[in-house]
Amino acid sequence: MLKPRHVFLGLAILVAFLGDSRGQSRRQPPANQTPKTQQATPQDQRGTKDQPLTVNVIPTAEQQAAAEKESTDAKLKASRDDKLIDYTGELVLVGIVQFLVFVLQLIAFVVQANYMRRSAAEMRKTTEAAEKVSQDQIAHSHQIERAFLCGGGGLKIHPNDSIFFGLDVQNYGKTPASLKAYVVCICDRDKLPSVPEYMTPGYKRETFFDEIPPSGGPTKLLRLYPVIDAHYGTKVVYGRFWYQDIWNEDHFFSFILSIAEKEGRGFGTHADVSEASPEYTNWT
Repeated sequence: MLKPRHVFLGLAILVAFLGDSRGQSRRQPPANQTPKTQQATPQDQRGTKDQPLTVNVIPTAEQQAAAEKESTDAKLKASRDDKLIDYTGELVLVGIVQFLVFVLQLIAFVVQANYMRRSAAEMRKTTEAAEKVSQDQIAHSHQIERAFLCGGGGLKIHPNDSIFFGLDVQNYGKTPASLKAYVVCICDRDKLPSVPEYMTPGYKRETFFDEIPPSGGPTKLLRLYPVIDAHYGTKVVYGRFWYQDIWNEDHFFSFILSIAEKEGRGFGTHADVSEASPEYTNWT
């Protein structure tokens, strides 16, 4: 059983504890309130290495509008850049197609040029062949239809016993001949030059312009040449005619004859002059 003093001591301790608890509750401020001394103390705005200073900047309305405008412009520029890239790609594709078309056109042009060159070469050959045939036909026609002069002559005895060589000419062609000049030389047979005398430079021809009718016309006497000392040696007479045909092409005819005394028949001429060079009998 408790003693009175023990009860009194326990009551005293309880009263003291309760009084101390009320005193502390009056002295301590509420947990959500900051002491005046602490509110008045300025905060450190520098921050630390472990806790850096963080500043939240709230943009103004103008800055926010400018930012939105820049964002819109950037999006518009990006859209334009994308369209430009697409357009450039399309242009590149069109350029490739045009290049391929150009290559095809170039190939077609080369093929066509080769074909035209071959056609032109074939046409040129055909034309040249036709021209050659035409020229051959014309030349053949000229050769057939042209004039052919030949001549020479024979001895003629004058009533006073003088002997002359009569130069005559005749046309055996089909068209007239225009006689332009002629020449006649008489010499001893053993003194016949290696080439006709009229072929030496400066030798003068006897010009004679006359039209000789074609075949069927009479032999035309041009001139008489005296034969001197025919009784005392063998003579030769040679000469040439120069003439033109109806196509104005130049021709000539050469001749050489011997004059000798024939037994019992006087004098005559013949073409047996075997020692004469070909120039004495050339003709064109």
